[in-house]
Amino acid sequence: LYWHSPFPAILEDGHFRIVDVNQAFVDYTGWSRNRLVGMDTLTLVPIEDHLLWESTRDPPAGAELPALMERRLVDAQGRDRWFRGARRQVTDTEGRALCLTVMQDCTAERAARERAERSLSELDQWFELSPVGMLAFDGAGLVLRSNAVFEALVGRVPVLLSEAPPGLNDLLGWHGPRSLGALQPGGEAAERRGWVAALPGARSRS
Repeated sequence: LYWHSPFPAILEDGHFRIVDVNQAFVDYTGWSRNRLVGMDTLTLVPIEDHLLWESTRDPPAGAELPALMERRLVDAQGRDRWFRGARRQVTDTEGRALCLTVMQDCTAERAARERAERSLSELDQWFELSPVGMLAFDGAGLVLRSNAVFEALVGRVPVLLSEAPPGLNDLLGWHGPRSLGALQPGGEAAERRGWVAALPGARSRS
């Protein structure tokens, strides 16, 4: 079943040398089967990950590694290939204890997550360093974040824009869940001018 699976699978002996791999593993790594058989698995692992791999290379008999544990290999082109793996000890027809690892490729997911984390980090810097007031809210009018400059302009930042003063909603162009329909990614910015209530007895032009 595993050998004909679309999921990469690798079989190792008691010394963690590769006994066999399925075609999905060959496609996944770009290494030929002849090149892989007999190789120590750590040869495919970035050197900075060796200690992490060695700590989980020898599970108790019949044990399975956590389903969501992530590891990486280096493919034939030198690129990192991330996977989630489940490992079990099995016995061959000669009674030898072998280790079978079945993998799920998560390289694209990992790259997308790293890009999202970088974007969030850049957004954090914008909110922290910007000399102008900034507010982020979603399509339902839920305020996601604001910076100190914005808070200084309006005083208390509402949790929902439906609870905000009319002047602030006018400035933000918020008049209900469909208010953002005119804005498109990469499109021109919408500029508005107006007055918003700030601290008691004061008015702030924004």
